[in-house]
Amino acid sequence: METGERFPEQYLLPVSVVSRVMKGHFVRQDLKAGAESVELMRHVLTEFLCFVASEATARARKDKSRKTLQAEDVLFALKRLGFGDYGELLAAFLDKSRREAAAEAEGVEVSSRDGEGEDEGGERDGVGSWNGRLSEPLAALADSQGRASNLNGEGGHVQSAEVEQVVVID
Repeated sequence: METGERFPEQYLLPVSVVSRVMKGHFVRQDLKAGAESVELMRHVLTEFLCFVASEATARARKDKSRKTLQAEDVLFALKRLGFGDYGELLAAFLDKSRREAAAEAEGVEVSSRDGEGEDEGGERDGVGSWNGRLSEPLAALADSQGRASNLNGEGGHVQSAEVEQVVVID
């Protein structure tokens, strides 16, 4: 680990994944992700994950009988840290995923509406099924909440966003 680096390499998201997600959300297809921007994004994402995980862990520790961090802990942390709108969207996504898993376990065929989370070949994308399903709704949510300052009308990708003050809710 070099001087000034906060996280060792083993804790950072893989370069290929971060680069692919970044490239998938560029407004212009001729743009490329420079090595420094990908590396910076890896650190930003790791910091954000630690930030949310710390809050979620604090909540989970209050229940002495539990030893597992649950999705509800993460949703609570997002709300507590001022990302409640995104938490609501993720809660809906979690609910839908749980219903699909339950239906699949019962042997009921579940189809994604409009091929959400799938690429042109009908397969899940390499980044994860959340990529196609959440990126545009998150951009739309940001726009509706006045957070996004510039959205592309074609893909709905956020180009820049205003950072809100973190509000702690007890």
